[in-house]
Amino acid sequence: MDKNDKYSEKLKKLNQRIAENPNDAILFRERAELNLENGKLLECVKDIDKAIELDPQNADNYLFRGDINWDFLKSIKDDPKFQIQKKLLNFIISDYKKASKLISDNKNNKDYEQKENKIIDIVLRYIELNDYENAYEDFMKIGYYYDYDEETTRKILKIADYFEEKEEYNKEFDIITNIDPDDYNQASDGFYLEKLKYINEKMLEKQRNEIDTIKIKRNYEKSKHEEEKRKIKTRIFQAMSHTIGSFVWSDKLIINKIREGRSSENDIRRLELFNELILSIMNSIKIAYSSNKVIDNTLDKDIKCSKSVNNISVYHLFCFCLNINLERLIRGSEGWGSTRKSFFFLDKKDKTNYWKSIDYFESIQNSPNFLISDLSEDAITTFIKFFKSNVLQKINRYFDIQINELKNLYVIKNSYTFSVLFVIFLELTKNMFRYGSIKDKVKRIFKIYAISDKEYFHINFINFVNKSSYIVKESTLQGLEMVQEFSKVLGEFQKTEKPIKNSNFSEFSIKLSIRRKRRKK
Repeated sequence: MDKNDKYSEKLKKLNQRIAENPNDAILFRERAELNLENGKLLECVKDIDKAIELDPQNADNYLFRGDINWDFLKSIKDDPKFQIQKKLLNFIISDYKKASKLISDNKNNKDYEQKENKIIDIVLRYIELNDYENAYEDFMKIGYYYDYDEETTRKILKIADYFEEKEEYNKEFDIITNIDPDDYNQASDGFYLEKLKYINEKMLEKQRNEIDTIKIKRNYEKSKHEEEKRKIKTRIFQAMSHTIGSFVWSDKLIINKIREGRSSENDIRRLELFNELILSIMNSIKIAYSSNKVIDNTLDKDIKCSKSVNNISVYHLFCFCLNINLERLIRGSEGWGSTRKSFFFLDKKDKTNYWKSIDYFESIQNSPNFLISDLSEDAITTFIKFFKSNVLQKINRYFDIQINELKNLYVIKNSYTFSVLFVIFLELTKNMFRYGSIKDKVKRIFKIYAISDKEYFHINFINFVNKSSYIVKESTLQGLEMVQEFSKVLGEFQKTEKPIKNSNFSEFSIKLSIRRKRRKK
């Protein structure tokens, strides 16, 4: 009987037994081995897959399938036409990993030496695959000082060489110390103790280098952080200096009135208030420049939810900023001449309407309610009534102000947070007056509304910017960037921009959120 006849006879008997016992994994494994012996690789793979399906806890079946695929991979790995090498290699490693886990987790296996033999066999398979990472993981499962032959020791030392090349000396140390010194000396050109000394020196050297790297990184991060703080402080200084400059100009106007004998008691009180605000802003700059925590500031101390002698409601502070910019618009103060001209559509060629507008400005300026001369609630309340009156109908028709929620939020006068809010409100209310005209065909409403929740007071501004004027738009964007920077002090800041159809304007939506209390870190 020749080889083929013997194969056919054995296959016939196995087929009969499998037909009688279709759930017997051992029979499928036997038929897989028979098919492999006779070069029937496809039939072999199908049978071992079925054996694993029937008995997924049998480690030997995974090893068998991994070995089959590894032999197949070796036969095709140099053929450039095959594109499945990597996928097949991952499949082989997966089978070896499953086998290793089953062997390690098998608590019923009392033959520890047999268990170690199986693990070392898997380690050697990984080494043949050049998969030293998985070889290391499985090797560390084996008992200390396992008795290897010289050839096996040489193969295991390849794992140590791999990690030495990667400068992972701790893993190299693990490998060497789990090999018997005599086995090492026999399989290696060097000496066991000298190798351990070398590895120890390398580990110390690497540790020193890592410490140096950490120090360098920390110094870089510290330098970077300091540079960022410096930039923030500079922006704070620039923004607040700009605000101070505008007050100095207002002071100059009042001082000239005093020199010319045209001043009133209200002017004197207003001059004192402006100087007080300048000192408050100067003090804020000092705080920003002296503190190591530019953003993490005094909000918790400065913001209150109840009235006291030395604080003012955020509502009234906003109204005061509205008053300041209204004055600049009406008077055409420095930098506001062109704004007043466009807002009121002033044209000297149209003498009748031009002088009517001038008379209108003078009538507003002469109103006792026009200028707030102190930060008292009575003075600000009186101004708000005046602002909403028919006298200012040409102006107030542009505004929809709903910020009563802010009456329940108070800030200590001349505190750091007070100055920050003051600068922000001054910038945002300035934008409210800069765009628009009393002869606009399309009425644009500048909306300000406030809502609150358990954690924040949210102040929402809807302003506009003229897209056709590059200088004006850039100025607005710079102002909003400053507001965004200052908002870090208060809580959160969100800004969106969308174009208005058939118009030269874009709409800015700004949401400023002030924390009621500091969030827990």
